[in-house]
Amino acid sequence: AKKRGIFVSVDPKERDFPFYKDVGLITPNTKELGYGAGMPIESDNDVSEAVEKIRKMLNPDMVLVTRGSQGMSLFEKDALTHIPTAARKVFDVTGAGDTVIACFTLCMAAGATPQEATLISNAAAGMVVAELGAASAPWEGLKSICMEATHG
Repeated sequence: AKKRGIFVSVDPKERDFPFYKDVGLITPNTKELGYGAGMPIESDNDVSEAVEKIRKMLNPDMVLVTRGSQGMSLFEKDALTHIPTAARKVFDVTGAGDTVIACFTLCMAAGATPQEATLISNAAAGMVVAELGAASAPWEGLKSICMEATHG
């Protein structure tokens, strides 16, 4: 896919990390990141160190670490973008990771920058964790949140 210019994003499960070489984006949460890198994650420095290990093993273009109440950290080749959590209330984290990768991938397909995709994905995840059970981020609500964030 990469040779053909097709963006591939993956949401890893602990044991599957070796299968994800040369993807456009990998989106582990901190637990998955620690497992994939073979180290515990207890600090911001640990996150950065684990991402470097994942980069050396898998060579992804980007690593987007979902960090729960600490937001998200997007590691690109030469840049780091940290986004604080958008969640105002957290009732259930079911589907939050799925929302992040789906939204990020859609944003990239639509021509967004990785930073824009991260901001929008974070907003969408904030919407779904505010609901009980699996939820979605309706377009109008997501658009409203994003417009509010960019226009004050």
